[in-house]
Order: sequence, then C-alpha cells, then structure tokens
Amino acid sequence: MSCKRILVRRQRGLMNGLWQEGHFLELECVSDQPEGARLNQIRTAKVKNIVKNINAAFLELGGSQAAYYDLAAHSAGERAVKAGDELVVQICAEAVKTKAPMVTQKLTMNGRYVVLTWKSPGLRCSSKIRDEEWKGRMETELRELLTEDCGLILRTNAYGAASQDILEEGRRLRQKLDSLLRAAPARSCYSLLYDPPAEWMVSVRDTYDLEETVTDDPEIYQQLKGFFEEWAPELLPSLRLYQDGSLSLAACYGLDSAVSEALQERVWLKSGAYLVIQPTEAMTVIDVNTGKAIQGKRTSDETFWKINQEAAAEVARQLRLRNLSGIIMADFINMRSGDYKKQLLAQLRRLVQADPVQTSVVDMTRLELVEITRKKLKKPLAEAIAALSEI
Repeated sequence: MSCKRILVRRQRGLMNGLWQEGHFLELECVSDQPEGARLNQIRTAKVKNIVKNINAAFLELGGSQAAYYDLAAHSAGERAVKAGDELVVQICAEAVKTKAPMVTQKLTMNGRYVVLTWKSPGLRCSSKIRDEEWKGRMETELRELLTEDCGLILRTNAYGAASQDILEEGRRLRQKLDSLLRAAPARSCYSLLYDPPAEWMVSVRDTYDLEETVTDDPEIYQQLKGFFEEWAPELLPSLRLYQDGSLSLAACYGLDSAVSEALQERVWLKSGAYLVIQPTEAMTVIDVNTGKAIQGKRTSDETFWKINQEAAAEVARQLRLRNLSGIIMADFINMRSGDYKKQLLAQLRRLVQADPVQTSVVDMTRLELVEITRKKLKKPLAEAIAALSEI
C-alpha cells in the first residue's frame, strides 16, 4: 500500500512523518545538528573495563562518551577482549535515558535494497519476501559479493527491483566497507570512521512502496535531491517541494495535531473505548478501557471481542507512531472465550508484521496481560522532542 513522507522544518530540527490512508504511521523528531554517537556510526573505541557477571564490556568512544558491548555477540574464534584493547565498532542502538549506546563488531552498511553484513556471512532475505525462486536467482546473481567474512540481507525494497540495480548498490557498499577496513588500522583511537547519512534521509530512502516525498523547505528539498541522486535515483520523480502559500504543509496534513495526540496518555477509539499508554523506566503499560463503548449494550464476550479487535489495531499503530520499545504489557478487556483470546494474539501478530522495527507478540500471561517486545533502536518520540527542546 503506497504512502508518503512529509518533512517539515522545526526550530533546531525537523519532523519526518510517514502518511498512509489519512493518518500518520510514524513520527520522527530529529535535530539539525546531532551530537554524540549516532545510530550506524562506525568508530574506533577503547575497552575501559570488562564486567564478567553480565558478560559485557564498557568502551570509551572519546570525550565523556561510553558504550555497552555485549560479549556474547563477540565472534567465535577471535581473541578474547581485554581492557585497553582498541576495537572497530558500530553503534547498533542509541543511548536511551540513562542507558549508554550499544555497539557491535559485526559491521553493516545499509542501502535501499541490501544490507552488507561484515562478520555475518551468507545471504538472507526480509521475512516479507516469500518468493523462493526469486531468492535462489538472487543468490546466484549476487555471488560475487558473498565471501567468508561478508554477507548480504535483501530488503523488502529489493523485491521487484532490477537485479543490476541491486548488484550495483551492493558493489558500492562493499567498496565503502573495504576502504574503511583498510584505513582503520592507521587511524587514531576514538576516530569516526564512517558517518552515515542523516537518519531522516535514511528513513525516507528505506520506506517501502513510497509514492511521494513532500517538504516545504528548499534546503531539505536540495539535501534529499542530492541524496537520491547518489543512492536512490528511482525516487527522484517522487520528490516534491510544497509551495502553497495559503496553507502550510503541516496544516495540510494535520502534523501538529498528530504530534500533540501522540504525546497524550489517552487515545480514543471510534467505538468510544480508549487506551491509556504509560511508559515507565522498566516497561510500557497499555490499558484498554471500555469507556463509552458499552453504554446501553449487553456486556457479552462478543462485545468485548469487537472492542479488543479495534484496540489491537490501535496498539500496533501507537507502538510504531510513538516509537515505544523494550517490554510492553497490554491489558485488554478480559474475555472468557479461549478462542477469542487465541484470535486476539493471532491478530496482534499479523498487525506487528507491518512494523519495520522487530516486534514480537510473546504470549498472554496467567493474569491475561499480553506481552510484547519491540527492539530498541532510537529514542521514543516523546524523549526525542524533549531532547530537542533542551538544546
């Protein structure tokens, strides 16, 4: 289903929204001048200390910046990490609140069609691609890029693209990685070896089935134009500079209202029921309330099932919209029917498959709370907006 990217300048930053079927699926608030460790940067870091009881190392990135390195992910067969070692690492998860950013030695280079994976050999595909014949053909055509040390992940955008375009992108990424690895030994500790394109540009490039990218800011337009020319020329026709002086782009799409609603604790549903979303230090708790939905109606399992169906769709949307991650506990309205409970879990699992961030519906507990996990990559929307206002 086609969608649009809406980009609007804000003081000290910009808002990047993904628009589909009359509402926003994603909202991203980013700084014009980000500081510190950014997602996917590759740096040389020094091991400060090893903490054996959590099987982790803490690394210095330079200045006062520290990072967390999970030793369980350290490549088998390599020399054990010790204090004082200098490592080439990549930021794989941003700092969130008091938690340091996470790093890995399994480097990646991301393109629109492929992800080049260093120390993760083999060819893998997006779980959304089910065409086995196509996968086999791609493995043959991309064989030159697959080595003992280097692999590829075919992204959803690759399906339907010309194989030559996929191969050319893979070659460019491999050239960048090889150049980086050759230069790394001669660079001083704490060097920034690779600074990826701005997050908002990458979000636009990686959007599946993108129909149009619209901005009312000439500078953003020119930045995207240059980025598309290098990395995604097929997206150039979709880029548009909005120039209607009578109505701002933000007002045209209701961006400010959408942001305001995404920061509210309560989310109303069409039925009259509502969600209460409360992030805490340990997890995010979501409570489904019947509200006005059962006024004058029999409170049967079927009524509760209909409300829970509507709530499940909104829970999946809000996780993505607010960029909530980690552990999420959702308290749906209790139903006696075991079949309805199974259907609720199945529906949620289908819904979260559309989320580009890895999301898993684990199970329903004995207290009938639905356990969900969502991979932590970036700050939640509320935290990103708060951080920008403090600059």
